[in-house]
Amino acid sequence: MEESASLESPNSAPWLVFPYGGGKKSHVLYNIFEPDNVSRIKSIPELSGKTFWQKTSHQGWLIILCDVKDDNSMPNQKYGDCFLWNPLTLETIQLPSLLQWIASEPHGMNFIDCVLSSPPRNNKDVDSNDNDDPLVLVLYFPMSVLEVSGFAYTFLFCHPGEKQWRTQLFSEEIGGHMCEVECLHCFKDKLYALGINGDYLEIEKQRQVGAGDYNVSLSIKSLHVNDNTSFPFRGARDVFLGQTHFVEGHDELYMVTRNFNRRGSEKVMISISIMRLDFILMEWKLVNSLGDHVLFVGRKNRICCSAAKLGLSRGCLYYTSPVHQFDEFCLPM
Repeated sequence: MEESASLESPNSAPWLVFPYGGGKKSHVLYNIFEPDNVSRIKSIPELSGKTFWQKTSHQGWLIILCDVKDDNSMPNQKYGDCFLWNPLTLETIQLPSLLQWIASEPHGMNFIDCVLSSPPRNNKDVDSNDNDDPLVLVLYFPMSVLEVSGFAYTFLFCHPGEKQWRTQLFSEEIGGHMCEVECLHCFKDKLYALGINGDYLEIEKQRQVGAGDYNVSLSIKSLHVNDNTSFPFRGARDVFLGQTHFVEGHDELYMVTRNFNRRGSEKVMISISIMRLDFILMEWKLVNSLGDHVLFVGRKNRICCSAAKLGLSRGCLYYTSPVHQFDEFCLPM
């Protein structure tokens, strides 16, 4: 491995970034097309031991939560702090603290997912209350609420630079069962909450102005999406669906599913299916070719890149596995 003092890459291909070393305080930057398998090591305090989210719609920005109490990598950040960070420009934008929600969960945090509707604006003079401003949206499932009042989500949302989160509860039955969602995405300027059991929500920001007061709320409505796809599993018994991920493209929304079966004590992958959502017919369709798209799928980080722009092989899918409780991210250069 080589020591590196910069996140910049000499090549156009993306770097995969993984925690490394004692306490996972350092990170390994790995280029999957490096001919000699050379990795570079760098300390990235903004990521050390923290939870972060990355999606195509963020356009290079990460949403980061300081969720380790004894993390001293960033003296200006405290437990519960949340911020936006751009790994190329090194710019940081503070978000409201999430400490009160962390502290209310004695059995651990339940922040399921997070999404940024658009990149932060560079023009500091623009009214931050403009309805077109970027929105940071967090999907939170409080176990304390489940124990008291039943199944309910909390959406937390704010504009970058604001001091407080707004909150909105959501609990709804769809088709005779309680709606369950676990992924947030922004696709073609619209926000979606998606579930692996076929529950889908469309979320819109509503601005209300009156008597000098400014208020923002969320309009949440369920979507019916058809899924008539089926896959024969030849030679496999006891098949069960293992992992499903949704990935934003610039012009497509994909659902990637790995299918497994058990062979003794081991779980063996037998197939991978990729579908795209047809927003005109509102149905999932099987993808036979990704074309110019290359997908990187991780636990909290899902990215779609252009093969032509980055010099990658066309139509590839890469899984980036987390190391224990830590995350990984993809740094497209």
